[in-house]
Amino acid sequence: MTQDGRKIREKIRALLARKDYRPLDKIDIAHKLGVTSGERVTLRKILRELERSGEIARIRGVSGFHNQTLVVLAFG
Repeated sequence: MTQDGRKIREKIRALLARKDYRPLDKIDIAHKLGVTSGERVTLRKILRELERSGEIARIRGVSGFHNQTLVVLAFG
């Protein structure tokens, strides 16, 4: 993974860990993180990787991504 990829991954984790985080779609996540148009491909790739690894989850019926912990708390 490139240095930019690592940086974006850490920004995503920090954003999702915030107490005031609300579900966002990919476009809104990109805006919140200040991702440039050239970095959006990397952002989408990292979001897919985080989802496949179980670090984040996409909730049906809700636009956006959640920390897996938040999903458990929401349904637990």
